[in-house]
Amino acid sequence: LETVKTDFDELASVNKNLQRTINNLQNKMHDMLSSYGESFSELCLHNKSADQNLESKDLTSVIMRLEVLQRNACQKIRQLMQEKKALIDEKDRAQMSFSKSESDIVLVKQKFEHDLRNMIDKQSVSNALLQKLQLRFEAVADKLKVSSEVEENNAQRHTDLFSDLDYLEVELQQLSSKNRDLAQEILALQVVTEEFDRSKQTISELIEENRALMVALQDKSEESVKLALEVDSFKQSFQSLHDELLVERSLRDDLKSAVSDITSQLSAKHSQLLDFDQQKSELIQKTAVLTKENQDLMVSLQNKSEEAAKLAVELDSVRNSLQSVHDELHGERSLSDELKSRAIDISSQLNEKQQQLIDFDQQNSEMIQKIAELTSENQALMVSLQEYAEESSRLASEGNTSKETLQSLRDELQSERSLRDELKNVVTDLTSQLNEKHCQLLDLDQQKSELVQLKLLVLDLESEKLRASEESSSVTSLQSELSEMHELLLAADVRLIFTRTQYEAWVEELVQQVYSTDRLLTELHTKNVDVETVLNSCLAREAQCNEENARLLTSLDTLRSELDSAIAENRVLFHENNSLIAQSEEYKSRAETMADNYGEHKSQLALEVERMKQLLVGSEEEIDDLMMSREELEIKVVVLKAKLAEQHAQVISSEGYIDEQKMLQNQCNELRRKLSEQILKTEEFRNLSIHLKELKDKADAECLKLHEKRESEGLPTGMQESLRIAFIKEQCETKVQELKHHLSISKKHSEEMLWKLQDAIDEIENRKKSEAAHLKKNEELGVKILELEAELQSLISDKREKTKAYDLAKAELECSLMSLECCKEEKEKLEVSLHECNEEKSRLYSDLSLMKKLLYSSTFPCRKEGNDGLHKESCISNELTGRNVQKTTNADTKSHGRMSADDTGNGPTGDVDEYLEHENMTNGIDAQNVCLGLSDEGSYSCTLMKEHPEQDVLQSSCLNGSSSLALVNQENTKSNDTKDLAIINDQFRVQSLKSSMDLLNEELERMKNENSLSRGDHNFDPKFSSLQRELMELDKVNEELGNIYPLFNERPGSGNAIERVLALEIELAEALQAKKKSSMHFQSSFLKQHNDEEAIFQSFRDINELIKDMLEIKGRYATVETELRDMHDRYSQLSLQFAEVEGERQKLMMTLKNVRASKRGIPLFLSSSASLGDSKSPVTNSQ
Repeated sequence: LETVKTDFDELASVNKNLQRTINNLQNKMHDMLSSYGESFSELCLHNKSADQNLESKDLTSVIMRLEVLQRNACQKIRQLMQEKKALIDEKDRAQMSFSKSESDIVLVKQKFEHDLRNMIDKQSVSNALLQKLQLRFEAVADKLKVSSEVEENNAQRHTDLFSDLDYLEVELQQLSSKNRDLAQEILALQVVTEEFDRSKQTISELIEENRALMVALQDKSEESVKLALEVDSFKQSFQSLHDELLVERSLRDDLKSAVSDITSQLSAKHSQLLDFDQQKSELIQKTAVLTKENQDLMVSLQNKSEEAAKLAVELDSVRNSLQSVHDELHGERSLSDELKSRAIDISSQLNEKQQQLIDFDQQNSEMIQKIAELTSENQALMVSLQEYAEESSRLASEGNTSKETLQSLRDELQSERSLRDELKNVVTDLTSQLNEKHCQLLDLDQQKSELVQLKLLVLDLESEKLRASEESSSVTSLQSELSEMHELLLAADVRLIFTRTQYEAWVEELVQQVYSTDRLLTELHTKNVDVETVLNSCLAREAQCNEENARLLTSLDTLRSELDSAIAENRVLFHENNSLIAQSEEYKSRAETMADNYGEHKSQLALEVERMKQLLVGSEEEIDDLMMSREELEIKVVVLKAKLAEQHAQVISSEGYIDEQKMLQNQCNELRRKLSEQILKTEEFRNLSIHLKELKDKADAECLKLHEKRESEGLPTGMQESLRIAFIKEQCETKVQELKHHLSISKKHSEEMLWKLQDAIDEIENRKKSEAAHLKKNEELGVKILELEAELQSLISDKREKTKAYDLAKAELECSLMSLECCKEEKEKLEVSLHECNEEKSRLYSDLSLMKKLLYSSTFPCRKEGNDGLHKESCISNELTGRNVQKTTNADTKSHGRMSADDTGNGPTGDVDEYLEHENMTNGIDAQNVCLGLSDEGSYSCTLMKEHPEQDVLQSSCLNGSSSLALVNQENTKSNDTKDLAIINDQFRVQSLKSSMDLLNEELERMKNENSLSRGDHNFDPKFSSLQRELMELDKVNEELGNIYPLFNERPGSGNAIERVLALEIELAEALQAKKKSSMHFQSSFLKQHNDEEAIFQSFRDINELIKDMLEIKGRYATVETELRDMHDRYSQLSLQFAEVEGERQKLMMTLKNVRASKRGIPLFLSSSASLGDSKSPVTNSQ
């Protein structure tokens, strides 16, 4: 009984301890539910039913409530995981934007390198141009050497002439001695009278033939006047076309001003990329038009080259004919010398007959004078025919010049079209053009120095020409002496030529000369017919040119319509830019508001992070409490184990979450079953304890009864009671052993659960350590991201500086355009001065024609009157020619003064002083140099015009019949001047076409540069390898976050602010996970501090709204980047098209080089032929 009592006492103490533990657990459960109810009002865990279940010891319902809490927590975790995935996506987008910014930096570096390469290439091109200029100077030096050799040849000819003159003087002395002997023999000759009559008849016939020739010459002069009128009409049409071209230039200047205004307004606006689709189609059409026009230009250039070749052949034929005529004149002179030698021989034979010819001296002198007049008239007719041939060639050259002017008008229209296309593309190629212009300025400085050297050479040549003119004056004096000697010979011949044989020889020779002149006249007539055919062809070509002018006018109208459409498009672009400016201002205001909201949210999130840290400290304290009370939680250990297993499964694999949920449900059912078994065991234990108490009471009662019965009945009854007690004792011992066995089993089971709980706690601690390491890594990544942000800001500042430099370059380009317009105005002034010079030359030509008519009118009365009247009229004609020559020289000096004034006004000195405005005037400088060359050539021609009339005056004063020859020389020099001006005009047109082609070349090089830059977008600099490594680390962290939260990668990134919000939300989610893993019974300090759950969720909603706004902004930036890529593709297509245009341009350059070579060959041929043909005019030889 005592053992039973002790056992009962122990069992009662155990029951009391169990009751105390149960009460303590109920209180803890009640406190925990109340804390969850206060912190999370939505879960509603703490209510009256839960209190009643705890009071009634119904733990199953409490466990059901805890399961509901777990489900709500799981849903919240899912939401947080989705948000985390979205934030990971945003981080990836931010990394993409950062990579794009790096690519932009690489692009900027590549552009800088490409600009350096372009500078090097341009320097090489400038060196090549310098070498070409050196070669040209060498060619000029060779030409000067050739001219010096020609002058040496002329000097040798002069020495030969002097030796011949000495020989003639000796022979004249001999003849004078012989003539004295012949004077006695001429008196015997009387038969000569009959032969004189015959010679008179032949002379009358020759006079009639000369009259017929004069009539033919008058007809030809009338035809030449008609041709001159037609040329004047052509000049008027050319003037009208020139006026139209000036109007077109003024329109082009207006267009340039409008386009410059538009470009200045649209320089800082990147939104104009949206309208390039329309411009692309227009550019394609324009490139097609350019190709067609280039083909037309190629055909026209080929035609012009063929025409130039034909004209060169015609000029060669004309020059050959002139050379043949000149040779014939030399032959006639040689025949006259032979006749003189024959006369000397005959005079030696007729010395005996000299006495008979004294009576016929006067008749013979008259006949000799008539013969001299006939010969002079024949020579005048030959000279006039030569003049008409030259006039026809001049008219043909003027027709060609009119055609070339029309071609230059076409070229200028083409250049204006190219300029309009260039003005559209000016905004994109400012830096390359400025570098090229700087190189060209250096080249121009070198060219100016070389021009100074050329001017010095020209001055030397002019001095040499003055020397040659002095030598020519000496030659003329010698010729005058020769003429005097010739008159003496004629006087001697008058006394000696009265024999029959001499007169027969003279008559036969004169007949032969007349026949030769007839042949020459027929040949000249055929040549004149050929010239008329050429003029008719020129007229037909001029009609074609008029048709082409009409077509050009229609094209001008179309260009004006295109200009109007371009202005309308520019207006539309201006309105769109204004709208985009307003949108950008709205975006800036939004960004500022979002920055303010972000600061507020950041402060709130910092407070929440502190609260989460406090939660972690409270959770550690609660874990310690749980370690102390693990022996008291035997029933709840199974639940904790199941929950830990469930949380571990959720962390390992989020993809198999549904399967794990099913497994957790099965585990929950098993735990419920185990809990029910435990509850049944506890109830059985209670029942046993109650049953034991009842048995103990019954035993006590029976013991009392037995004692009473013993006392009453005695021994037999005592034996029965002892047997009953022994039986009951055995039953109690068996039950106690069974209970001990159950207790040992439950102790073993509780020890196993404790070991498992210890392992789970160790795992939780390890996870906390790993989470702390991850937090440190995240902080390091945040620091790196801040560094990247600083680098991005530095790049943005560099970009702004480059935009400022771009604006400065644009302003400089506008200044250069203004200076270019000034140069064009100066060019127009020079063209006006050239036009005035041409008018003055035409006036001089009319004066010369009047002088020619006066000379013809003066020759006819000379024939009718006698010897004395002839001498008087010749003197009057000489005086008139002298006066007219003085007038022409005065007019030439005036024109020369005007040209020199134009040269001083438009010279390069003003451009050198204004160097800043001259930096970008590359296209206009070539035209200025050409105009200066024209002015120099014009002044040079004027000096020649001044020199020739003086020589003519000298000749007219020395000789009686040389006035017509002086006029011939003057007209020859004028025709040479017109040819020189035509050649200079051709060179001016070629250089203007070259300048337009150079402009097109620059545009094509700029488009190539942009193409190469757009192709090199994806090359990275090795200097950013550290940044790439950091980006790789960020990508790895993002992949880990994406594995934890799959929805992180579904949204675009929005910058560093979003990454910080992500870090804070990740810390919150991990804290919640740690809270759920640790225990379901500890009290959270976070929940104690934050009782308002709605406020927490509202803060998360605000953060999500901010992220959405940032994502929208990122999406807009992404659309802009796609549009930029489209524009790069379009620029690549345009570059291919411009490459085709460049190929055509190279073909045109080859044709231009060929034309230049042919035109350079023509003036060289002209100068050589002139030097060989005209030995009497050294000035023309020097030209």
